[in-house]
Amino acid sequence: MNIEKYMRIDHVCRYLNKSQSTLYRWRIQGTGPQYYQIGGMVYYLKNDIDDWLNKTVTKSWF
Repeated sequence: MNIEKYMRIDHVCRYLNKSQSTLYRWRIQGTGPQYYQIGGMVYYLKNDIDDWLNKTVTKSWF
């Protein structure tokens, strides 16, 4: 496992401009990007975050 591929919660918060409580709520609701729990810590892969962002884009009717 290459831990350098993983982003900690504080980095994800800055990347998405969201609070830790928002990320926590998304994890509980199952609506946020895929995450990994390793040794009691939560991590995200940037590719998973980018994939999730691309899937949540709303297209305009105009």
